Amino acid sequence: MIEKLQSIIEKYKELSEQAISPDVIWNQKESIRINKEISGMQEQYDLAQEYVQYFSQLEEAKEILNEESDSD
Repeated sequence: MIEKLQSIIEKYKELSEQAISPDVIWNQKESIRINKEISGMQEQYDLAQEYVQYFSQLEEAKEILNEESDSD
């Protein structure tokens, strides 16, 4: 699941980079297409980032708990 979320995040970042490239800026059709795609992905991107962040925090908390229980 995390891999799928990471792919959404990467796709969004790639599109964002493309949107500011000079070639795309000068090509109005391509610029509109990319910006529509970015707009359509915004909510997915935000949720994916939030989920990945929380998942990472959960994994860190588990590691801390395991370390504490190992030292007892």
